[in-house]
Amino acid sequence: MGQFDNASFSATNLINQSGLVVGYTSGITDFASYIASNPIDNKSPGYWASTAGNTTGILEFDLGSLAMIQSFALWNNGGGSNHNIIGFDLVGDADGDFNTGSVSLLIGQNANPNTGAFLETLPEVFTFAPTEVRYVRMIISSNNGNTTFTQAAEVMFEQVPEPTVASLTLASMVFLLRRCRR
Repeated sequence: MGQFDNASFSATNLINQSGLVVGYTSGITDFASYIASNPIDNKSPGYWASTAGNTTGILEFDLGSLAMIQSFALWNNGGGSNHNIIGFDLVGDADGDFNTGSVSLLIGQNANPNTGAFLETLPEVFTFAPTEVRYVRMIISSNNGNTTFTQAAEVMFEQVPEPTVASLTLASMVFLLRRCRR
C-alpha cells in the first residue's frame, strides 16, 4: 500500500513503537499484562499512512524468524477517524511465498473505528489459535470511509511464550516419577 509522501508516514512507524507511551519487549514483557495496562499510542513522532489513492491493499510483516503467535494488537488513530483500518484479514506463512503452507489467522475481522481521543488511542486485540509463522500479511479491505488513504499508528503480535528450563525440568521430573512408580 506504500506510504504517504514523507518519512513521517513510513510503514516502519507501525512496528517501531515510536508512539507508544510504554514500550513492549516481545518474549520478555507479558502481553496480557501489557494490554491490560491500556498502553496508549500518542502518534509521536509519526504513524503510517498509505500512498494517496490506496485505501485497500496488503501490508506484510516479517517477524525475523519462525515464531508461535496467537494475538494481534492494532492501534488505529482514534477519534473515529475516517482513515482508520476497519476490515482486514490476517494470513501467516513460514517462508513468505503465501502459496503452499500459508494459513489463515483471522478472516473478516473488523476493527472498531476507535472512538477515543485522536491523539491517545488504545489497542484493539484480536486472538486466534497459536500458529507458527514468520511472515504475516494484513489484507486491508476497508477503512472508516476515507477515499484518499488509510492509516494506523501501531501493530503488535503476541508470541506464545516458550517453556522455561525450570518448567521443562519440573515436567521431566514429574514424568520420571510417574514412570518410576510403574
